[in-house]
Amino acid sequence: MAADSIHGGSDDAHVDIRRFFSLCGLIAGLLACASSGNKRPSVQYSAAPSNSPTSPFVDGGTTADAGVLDGSSSVSGIVKSVNWRGGAAGRRVTVSGQSATTGSDGRFTLTEVPSSYDVVIAEPDGATFSIYQALTRTDPVLSHKTTFNPSLDGTPYRASISGTLSGDFPFPVDSSHLATVYYAAATAFSSWQLGQPLRSGGPAFEPMSVAWRGTSSITGALIALGQIGTATTPWTSAYLATRPVSLSDGNAVEEALTLLPVGVGALAGSIKMYAGNGVYAVAASYHLPGAPELIALGQFPGGGSFGLQLPDLQQLGGDYCVYFSDTAGYASGRRCGGRLGMTDFSIQVQQPPQMLKPPTGANATRNTLLSWSGVAGGVYMVDLNPDNPTAAQPRVQVYTSATSLAWPDFEELGIAFPAGATYRCQVIALMPYTSIDDFASNHGLFATGVDLQMLKSVQVEVTLVQ
Repeated sequence: MAADSIHGGSDDAHVDIRRFFSLCGLIAGLLACASSGNKRPSVQYSAAPSNSPTSPFVDGGTTADAGVLDGSSSVSGIVKSVNWRGGAAGRRVTVSGQSATTGSDGRFTLTEVPSSYDVVIAEPDGATFSIYQALTRTDPVLSHKTTFNPSLDGTPYRASISGTLSGDFPFPVDSSHLATVYYAAATAFSSWQLGQPLRSGGPAFEPMSVAWRGTSSITGALIALGQIGTATTPWTSAYLATRPVSLSDGNAVEEALTLLPVGVGALAGSIKMYAGNGVYAVAASYHLPGAPELIALGQFPGGGSFGLQLPDLQQLGGDYCVYFSDTAGYASGRRCGGRLGMTDFSIQVQQPPQMLKPPTGANATRNTLLSWSGVAGGVYMVDLNPDNPTAAQPRVQVYTSATSLAWPDFEELGIAFPAGATYRCQVIALMPYTSIDDFASNHGLFATGVDLQMLKSVQVEVTLVQ
C-alpha cells in the first residue's frame, strides 16, 4: 500500500481480497463501516495480547504502562485515527467538563481528572464522536474514527526511492511470479509492486513515495521480496534483499538491491469456528518489529485446517501472522507469533455478541438502554450510526467493558437530541483485552504483531423519539 493511501480510510464495506488482508484497510474498514451491513468481506482487525493493563508491554520500542490514577491527577494521552493509524491533530477531547485540543501529533493533557473517568473525542465538524467509559489510566491511547482534513492530517515530510533489482530472480515479472519493494520505518510504510498496470516489470522499480510525520529524517529498511508460485501454492520459491536506508524530507534516493534465494517452510494449524459458521478465507502476513504495517504474504486455500507454505524471512527479525474471515460476515481476526515449522498454530473463535435491547424497529428515547450478550476476555465498541452523520445527528462509537449502556446524552455533547433520526446499532467485541484500560494502551488497535479478534452482532435499526 503506497504511503499516500494511508489517509484514505474507506467507508466501502466491499473491498477486494488483497486490500481485505492489508492491515491498514482492516482497521479502518471495521471501525468506519461497522454498521454498513454484514456483507462479506467487511474489513477488520489489528492487535491485542492478553496482558494485564498494569504490565509493561513492548512493541516497536514503546512501553505501555497503565499508570492507574489514584485520585484527581493529570492525564496525558494520544488520539489515533482508525483511518490512517497515526496521531489525529485538532480533535477536541473532553473529560468531566474540561476540554483540550490535540496537538500536531495527536497528544493532549488534562489536569484534575477523577480516578475513573469517561472521555469524549469530537471531530472538528461535530459529525462523529468517540466515547470511552470508565478509564483509570493516565496515558490512554484512544482510537477514533476521523474524517481526513488536509490542513490537520497531511504528512509534512516526503521522499522517494527508486532503483534496480538484480540477482537470481527472473525478470520481467509475469503472472507466475511477483516482486514487491517495501520501505518500513517506525513512522512510515510504503510498497511498490512491479508489473502492475502502467508499471515496469523490472528489474528497475520506479520512484516509490514515502510520507511521514514526526522528525524530518527517518531511518528504515528497504526490502525487496520476490515470489514464484501458483494459485494454490503462492510460494514455491522466494527471494529476498534488504538494507538500511535513511531518508530526509525532499530526498530522491536511488538504491540497488540483489535478490537472493531464501527457503520456503510450513506453518500449520486450525481455526475452530463457533457452531453454525465456517471459515471463508485464510491469509498470512509478516510482522516487522517496529514497523507500522505488515508485509502481506497472500491468501491461501484452507478452511478449518491450514498448512501454509511461506517464505523464510527470519533474517528480518519478525514473525508470521495468520488471518481469518468467516462465511457469515460476523467474525474475523488474526493470530501472530508464528514460526515456520509450527504444526499447532490454532485459533479459537467465540460466538459473537448479540444485541438484546432494543429490538430492531423499536423507538428509542433519551432513557433507552442498549444491552447485549457478553464474550469472555474482551471489550466492546458500540456503533451508533445514522443514515447521514451530521453535527445535528452525529455518529457515536462507544468503547466500554460493560454489556449495557444508556443512549448517549447528546445534549452533553453540545447538540439537541436528534428526534426523528434513524440509527443503526451494532456491538463489536474486541479480543483479547482484560479491561478498557488494557484496550486504551500501546497494545490496542494500533500495535502490530499481536493477536486480535473482532466479533460483530447483527445490527438493529431504531428511530429516535422524544
